[in-house]
Amino acid sequence: MPKTKTHSQYLNISTIFDELPLGMILLDSDKTILAVNEAFIAIFHLIQQQIIGQQLEMIKGIHFDTENFEEIFDKNSSNRKKIVELKNNKGNAYKAEFILLDSTHSKSPYYLGVINKSESENALKQELENQKALKGSVKDKLEQESELSEMKSRFLSIASHEFRTPLAGILSSLNLIDRYIDADQRGWSNFKNNDKVVNHLNKINESVKNLTGILNTFLTLGNIEKGEIPVKYTRFNLQKTLKSQVSQFQEMSKPGQEINYQHIGKEKMVLLDKNLLRNIINNLLSNAIKFSPENTKIELLSEIDTNTIKLVVQDQGIGIPSRQQNKIFSRFFRAHNALNYEEGTGLGLNIVKKYIDLLKGNISFDSKQNMGTTFYISFPKNKS
Repeated sequence: MPKTKTHSQYLNISTIFDELPLGMILLDSDKTILAVNEAFIAIFHLIQQQIIGQQLEMIKGIHFDTENFEEIFDKNSSNRKKIVELKNNKGNAYKAEFILLDSTHSKSPYYLGVINKSESENALKQELENQKALKGSVKDKLEQESELSEMKSRFLSIASHEFRTPLAGILSSLNLIDRYIDADQRGWSNFKNNDKVVNHLNKINESVKNLTGILNTFLTLGNIEKGEIPVKYTRFNLQKTLKSQVSQFQEMSKPGQEINYQHIGKEKMVLLDKNLLRNIINNLLSNAIKFSPENTKIELLSEIDTNTIKLVVQDQGIGIPSRQQNKIFSRFFRAHNALNYEEGTGLGLNIVKKYIDLLKGNISFDSKQNMGTTFYISFPKNKS
């Protein structure tokens, strides 16, 4: 007499069809889930321990047409096989073929559902196509952004070149006016409101110089983007160079501001691009002066060790808001607390970073709002 299959034997079947690549599910006549394999779990993104013993319609991750599904359990039907469509939460549809297992030796029938492999593959192909389309869309957007950035740089470069000529003409005219005044001091001294005229001439001169500086910054950025900034390594005295720069900036500082420079160690000669280094320090010192109040200290420190050239610029200024520190080297970015100060382009630190990259160096900083900022710069020590 053949042995009757028990409920526990059907539960243990999962250990067998876990090895199968097709999604499989075993139900009893009450639609209770007795077993599922790993492929089925993966398709519907379920947790096996949470669905065993639950009725299929109670599982939120599996969707189907209830009326169509009920036909599987029609005891009067002569058809032992029935195909229904199951969907997961992502909307992917799978054809599942349910088979009535031999129930002649058991009190309750069992139903084995098998996910059609071709449908699974189609869903996978569709997902791959979606990923390809997404990748293509992202690539197109990146190319558009790159093209837009290139157009901006080209426009700034062209505009800067075009504006420099009339600005040079204005400066030339101002110089000629100064010469005419010097040549006729007697007539000028008798000129009514000559002090107001001089004041306005000085304002024009200062504005033109500021605008020229901004245009030169745009041109520099354009040249960097095009790779047209040559790096010329020369050997020079680092301490002497920085000391001279500090002396120049001390004259430009606010009342009570003190710029201190210290070089650590006996070694003073370095092999770097002197012009790029001067531009880096110029930008950092001018920012320190601009964003620090009167009667504060600005520190510049240099050191040459066995393998590295180190520079530190520290101020007691407004600092950089913590939430914006990750953007500080971005083009055209100005922290919100910097907007209260004189106009800037938001390009200074971006250019500093690019200069440092050209010299194969690194830059980092520590900053706290209303307490100041410290920049740390390092370059590899070139020996030849």
